[in-house]
Amino acid sequence: MTSPRSQCARSHPRPLAFAGLLFALCVLTSIETAAQSSTSAPSPASSPVAVQACGQRLQIGDSSVACLTLIHGSSDAGPIDVSIDGSVLFTGVAFGSSTGFVALQAGTYGIRVTATSQPDTVLFESPGQKFVAGEGIELAIVGSRDATTLAGLILPIQTSTPSAGSASLRVVQAIPDAPPIDLALSSGETIIAGLAPLSASDYLAVPATASSIEILAAGSTDVLFPVPGFTAPDGATITVYSLGSVTNPTGIVLVTVLVPGPGSDAAEPLMVATPAA
Repeated sequence: MTSPRSQCARSHPRPLAFAGLLFALCVLTSIETAAQSSTSAPSPASSPVAVQACGQRLQIGDSSVACLTLIHGSSDAGPIDVSIDGSVLFTGVAFGSSTGFVALQAGTYGIRVTATSQPDTVLFESPGQKFVAGEGIELAIVGSRDATTLAGLILPIQTSTPSAGSASLRVVQAIPDAPPIDLALSSGETIIAGLAPLSASDYLAVPATASSIEILAAGSTDVLFPVPGFTAPDGATITVYSLGSVTNPTGIVLVTVLVPGPGSDAAEPLMVATPAA
C-alpha cells in the first residue's frame, strides 16, 4: 500500500492525468503516514477535548489573531492574486495549491481575488468579510471561469480539537463537471453521501489511522478514483479538496489542508501578515 506524499505549506503540486492521480498534500506540519488498516466507522465530529485559538494551534500568533489560507481550485482561471482592503496578500497562486495560513488582526475586511495576468479582472469579492479572533477561514476559489461557475467558498475551520485517537475530516467537491459523489471506506461503508459539485461536507470524526478511501459516483458502486493509505493524524482538522475537471487532460488533483493537533511542530516558520503588509 502506498502513502500520500506530504508537502509543506506553499508548495505547488503538479497536475497529472486522471489515470495517474496526484495526491498533492499541502500541509502545515510534517506527517508520517502509517501503513495500518482500520475498519472503524467515522461519525459526526463531536465530543472535542479542547478549543485552541487558531494562531496558537498553527504557531503563527496569539489568541488575538484570526487565520486565513487560500486554496486555488479553478483549473481554467490561471494564476490568481488576493488582496485585503486593497493590499496584495498573495500573488501568482497557481491552480491546485494552497498558500499556507497567515495571521490577520481580527476585524472586518474586503477580500478581492483577481487574475494575476489581468489585475482589473475580479474573479471573487467579499466586501465585508469578518475575521474573528482565534478563528480560521479557508477561502477556496472553485468552479470554472469559462463556464461562468467560478465562485468563492468561505469555510470556517473547526476550532475545537478532536478527541484523542481521532481527527476531524471534511471533503469539498470542487470538480464542476463531476457528478455528485459519495466518499466510502474500501470496506464498502459510506462516509459522505451525495456531495454536490462546489459544496462542502460537514466535519466527521475519523480514526487517526490509515484507511483506504474510495470516491464514487453518488448512489453507485462505480469508483471514480481511490485514495489508498489515507492517514488522518491524531488530533488534526483536515479538509480534502477534489479539484480539476473530468474532461480536462490535466485530470483530477486532491489538495489537503491540515491544521495539526495541539503540540504538533510546524514543518517550517509560517508567514504572518496583516492587510497593510
